[in-house]
Amino acid sequence: MEVVEDTDFDIEAIQQQWAEEAENQNLNNVDDWEDVKKNFALLENELLGIEKRFQIPLKDMAVMGFSQGSIMTRGLLLQSPLEIGHYLCFSGRTLAEFADFGLKNPNFGARRKLFLTHGVEDNVLPVEKGRESLKIVQQIGADVT
Repeated sequence: MEVVEDTDFDIEAIQQQWAEEAENQNLNNVDDWEDVKKNFALLENELLGIEKRFQIPLKDMAVMGFSQGSIMTRGLLLQSPLEIGHYLCFSGRTLAEFADFGLKNPNFGARRKLFLTHGVEDNVLPVEKGRESLKIVQQIGADVT
């Protein structure tokens, strides 16, 4: 993967896309998977840029996300070749597309450390979405706390 020095990381576009998904309460599918993949690639590129700019190895970094950010953090865990040191996911869910890749590649995440939490009274994404995620990350061999 090549690092692009001056990435045009459009956080507002990413937030808008995820806000639309949340507004539609589309809890099982994503309307525009191509946009998700594009934004996911931007996220990976930014992490590589941070590694290069600040001389921090990916294995010494932690990526944390809440709700929609948690969804992308799970994506990094489940299908990114980047091996981040720690993944922290607060609420959110696992997109089927991310889960499919992870489940088709057993032990892909065997060395990856994940902290996963989800409130039982979450009124946006039911706690069952968190429980589904737990099963998925356990199946790929992640070290889950």
